[in-house]
Amino acid sequence: MENIFIVQKSFLLDYFNENSSSFPDKKEFMITLGALCGYACQAAARLEQKGYLLVKAAGKNYFFGDGVNYYLLESSNSFITLMKKKFESMFKNNDFPDFVKILKNVASNIGNKNYKINGLFNPEEKFPYYLKVWNDIFDIVKKSSNKPEGWPVVLTLVLDHFMNVFFVCFGGKELITLFPAIIENAFYISKMIEED
Repeated sequence: MENIFIVQKSFLLDYFNENSSSFPDKKEFMITLGALCGYACQAAARLEQKGYLLVKAAGKNYFFGDGVNYYLLESSNSFITLMKKKFESMFKNNDFPDFVKILKNVASNIGNKNYKINGLFNPEEKFPYYLKVWNDIFDIVKKSSNKPEGWPVVLTLVLDHFMNVFFVCFGGKELITLFPAIIENAFYISKMIEED
């Protein structure tokens, strides 16, 4: 099983390496990977029918509940657990971003058309692009784990890999400022639903 996981992670790395020119810049690439991690948390919760509810805001449905939060925040391999470990291994003398504050900010701004991730961009406008990338990689993601609970983990490990690359190429100062935006975008996109 572990060998299959490694091979599929390698295919995901190949996909992102081959398509890196389609990302406008290195920061957006990293933030997009965060979005995909968040969406994988939701996809796993939906498929496993873990506790969730649809909340309507600004005329759209959004995905909330314990199921997605389990993969985002609570499991031993949750997105936030793995991101915290990564942060602490790279930036030993710095505090991890206040993810509870980020999560509350996201929850209070769901559906707000003026909301911007870390002041940079509106996630609602980027969502169709994130869905396109998700659909491009979904077969590889499914093969990476025979259980949906593994999907957020493999994507977070891909993000981890590219954080290492980013750190080597551009330095820690730039990466440390990206962490809150990566987390914020993952949280927001975990709530978004593809609607007809």
